[in-house]
Amino acid sequence: MRVAKVYLTALMALPVAVFSQEQPSQHESPQHESAEHDSAQHDSAQYESAQHESAQGQSKLAEGETSSSCIGHFTFSHEFLSRYPDAGGACREVKVQDGHKWARFDADVVRVQSNQLTANFVDRHDRNLGTITFDASPDFRVDMDGRQTRVSALRPGDKLSFWMPEDRAGFYAGPQALDSDKLAVVDTAPARR
Repeated sequence: MRVAKVYLTALMALPVAVFSQEQPSQHESPQHESAEHDSAQHDSAQYESAQHESAQGQSKLAEGETSSSCIGHFTFSHEFLSRYPDAGGACREVKVQDGHKWARFDADVVRVQSNQLTANFVDRHDRNLGTITFDASPDFRVDMDGRQTRVSALRPGDKLSFWMPEDRAGFYAGPQALDSDKLAVVDTAPARR
C-alpha cells in the first residue's frame, strides 16, 4: 500500500515536462472544460481504486493477457516518470509477453528526416502531450497499425505504437525483450499551447 501511495504522490507532484496536458483553446465552452475536469476526476478516482486493488494483489495479468488500462496493471519506474510525468494518461494498453508486462503508447509521425523519427505522443483522449525524436535508421521497423513498418516508409500523420517494459525505462518497437528494438531518444519537446 505504501508503494501505491508513494507512486501516486510522485505522479501528482512531478512538474509537467514532455507530456504536459494541452490547455483548452479560448473557443471552448465552459461546459466543455467542466466535462474535461469531470473526466480527469473520474480517471483519478479509477486510478486510486485500481492501485488499492493492485496493492492487494487482486488485478494481475497472466501470460498473453492484455488490459486496455494501465491503471492497477502497470507500475512506471521513477526514472521514466521523471522524464514523462503524464505517462499514465498516455498508456493505452498493458500486455504480458514472455513474462514481462509491456505498456503501449500511441503517437503520430511528425517527420522522418535522415536517421531521426519525430513523433507526437497523445493521451487516451488523443490530446497532444509532446514530441519525442528518436534515432532510427531508415531500415528500423516500428509498429504502425499492428504491422512492422520501416521508418523510411513513414509519412507525417501515420499512427504508431511504442512499447515500454515495466522492468526497464525506454521505448521499444514492439512488446518483446530484444534490446535491438530499443529506440534511442534524441530530443523531447513539450506540447505547444
